[in-house]
Amino acid sequence: MEVYPKLSETFISYELYELQKRNVDGLIISFDNPQEQIKHSVHDKVHYPVLYLYKINILSLPKIVMVNVFLLMTTPGKYLKTLLWAGINYGYLFFLKCTPGIVEIQRKGCSLIYANFSQHTTAFSQIAYKMMNIPYVFTVRGYDLFENPYKFELKSRDAKYIIVNAKFTKKYILNKFPLVYSNKIIIIPGGINTSYFRKTKKSHGNIFTISCVSRFVKKKGINYLIHACHRLKKQGILFHCYIGGYGPLESELITLCNSFNLNNEITFLGPLSHPKVLKILNNTDVFVLPSIISDSGDRDINPNILLEAMSCQNITVSTKVGGITEIIDDKINGFLVPPESVKALADKFIEIFNMDRETKITMGIKARKKIIKYFNITKSVSMIIKLLGDAYCSTQ
Repeated sequence: MEVYPKLSETFISYELYELQKRNVDGLIISFDNPQEQIKHSVHDKVHYPVLYLYKINILSLPKIVMVNVFLLMTTPGKYLKTLLWAGINYGYLFFLKCTPGIVEIQRKGCSLIYANFSQHTTAFSQIAYKMMNIPYVFTVRGYDLFENPYKFELKSRDAKYIIVNAKFTKKYILNKFPLVYSNKIIIIPGGINTSYFRKTKKSHGNIFTISCVSRFVKKKGINYLIHACHRLKKQGILFHCYIGGYGPLESELITLCNSFNLNNEITFLGPLSHPKVLKILNNTDVFVLPSIISDSGDRDINPNILLEAMSCQNITVSTKVGGITEIIDDKINGFLVPPESVKALADKFIEIFNMDRETKITMGIKARKKIIKYFNITKSVSMIIKLLGDAYCSTQ
């Protein structure tokens, strides 16, 4: 893992918990510990041992030196060859940082590495493969592909498989990285716990409610939601918008809200635990995720919160970006609007505001059916286990 456990990456913990329930033995290696104040309950259900790799400094250096001396003494040829290769491709300090994890994998007797994200974790996996000939599979989640696809083709070269969660991602990789083999890229849609995220009794108020739960980063397009709310207010629509989440753009978004005098119409909820997310999803008229393509090219592919909202039979509105068009079938189980269009977003809210109750119920039922069929965690993990088994067997 790059960072474990992380509030905005709870889908990884759900995967691990499902693997654990199926008696898959394992070890978690993480480059960093976020030490966040809020954790989802699933984090406490995952009992795999966790090794946090040392930060290289004067305190950790003696331990790292001991690990490298051990590797040099036990497998001198492999060690020196891998040291040279890793140093050239990823840097000698990075190699040193990885070695305690490699020794722990060896001690644990792991037979395969499953790396989340294509950044440091996959570079680590490739170094471990060079050192110990342990096969690895890695996942591409989104920002790791768009913002910093560092040596992606190199990392792909030795991987048994690359897991992506949308047809869009596979097509993007093949277009951008022509040296990556198509048959290595396997599509496994991201899954959620559909038993947990389900419709409960909703409280029907007199005010039209709009909800959004997201990280406050540019690709989520929250500023366009605020602009759309301003447009609704000018048209005399009585509504309230709840925005949950956190991130680097928080103060900027609050300032924008204040500039439109929307303090009575918009409430910022801060970081939310899963029970609070579920409560929001079950007390809203429409859930919106106004995703855009950021300046770096980053965009949403398979946003879990959208799957969770649809699983709760919400009317959902999102944009024609990334893999979102593979989740929402426009006007059937939700609505799609062009990205960065304040008018389209506001007009869609008004359309939903005027929809009859039966149409909303039918759309919500279709949304949940699609999530159960294609995006449930049980099915996703079954596909992952089969793929990991194939990767291991192909090396025997």
